[in-house]
Amino acid sequence: MNPLAAMTQLQGCSITDVNKFPDLAENGWLYIDDHIGTGGKDLYAMDHLKKLIKDSLKDYKIVIDYLECNSLKDVQYNILMIPVWATVSSTHISQHIPYTKCQLKNSIFNFSINKDRDNRSELLRMLNDLNLYTKTYSFCGATTVGNYKPHYWGDKQSVNQSFVDNFINNTQNYQVYNEFLRENVFEPSYISIITEPEWFRNDCTITEKTLFAFEAQTLPIWFGGYNIPHHLKLIGFDIFDDIIDHSYQNLLDPYDRMHQSILKNLHLFKEIKYLEEFYINNIKRFEYNRNILRNNIISKFSNQQIDKFLHWPEHIKEGAKNIYKKWTLSGPDWSNLF
Repeated sequence: MNPLAAMTQLQGCSITDVNKFPDLAENGWLYIDDHIGTGGKDLYAMDHLKKLIKDSLKDYKIVIDYLECNSLKDVQYNILMIPVWATVSSTHISQHIPYTKCQLKNSIFNFSINKDRDNRSELLRMLNDLNLYTKTYSFCGATTVGNYKPHYWGDKQSVNQSFVDNFINNTQNYQVYNEFLRENVFEPSYISIITEPEWFRNDCTITEKTLFAFEAQTLPIWFGGYNIPHHLKLIGFDIFDDIIDHSYQNLLDPYDRMHQSILKNLHLFKEIKYLEEFYINNIKRFEYNRNILRNNIISKFSNQQIDKFLHWPEHIKEGAKNIYKKWTLSGPDWSNLF
């Protein structure tokens, strides 16, 4: 049978819009295709999902786009966690972004904000308070996130908000990276401050923001997000824990976790000469991260996680290994997958 034929898909952010899960086909399974919740402090979305699983979904096979989900720890007997969107993004990078030599770096750090979320507002407040500024940051959408002066993809290109909004709404993330963010935000920087959407719970998911940091050969610091460095190291990436203090990653308070990611590494934001020397002396490590990203390290990791679910039927495990193809096959017609 078609490995995806039995899959039902539900968007994670809108999970509270339904009173129950859709009816599943016999021997079917459910894929929740986003982080669960809208990115605010409200825990209702995850609580709603947990209640559904406890009440009526004990025998359902569920795939979620997480690397770790402590919010569902007591109901994880039939939940498979794999980084689907990261697999999609890495495939887009290798297929659509030319492999070119990274340009010279001249800025200490970058960040990229495309949606208003509390962790991103907190980042801007903190950067203001610490008087940390750089030319390589971007606001990629309508934003009300504080007094940090908006800066769109560098001084080389003069763009206004309407152009930005139109571009974002009509392009893929890899196109935004390749057209603007690569040359003006990520590659010129030594450090990427990464604001992943799941920050307020002790759960872990990754998106293209993390992957762009590796693709551009930068040092990653995650502002929010639980245990992300641990999982990226487990997958196989060099997280540079000999220079970056990642001990912030498993602090239980989300605001403490965010603040300490900067405070524990504040010296790095003030020593561009040190960063320059480190980059030159460790270029092979940066190239290693870029190469394994482009050589499907994330999909290989996901497949290993799937194979560990020995109690799942083979057709469901095969389907889980092929979810990402829904977004990466050429052409607009993906109906043959279902």
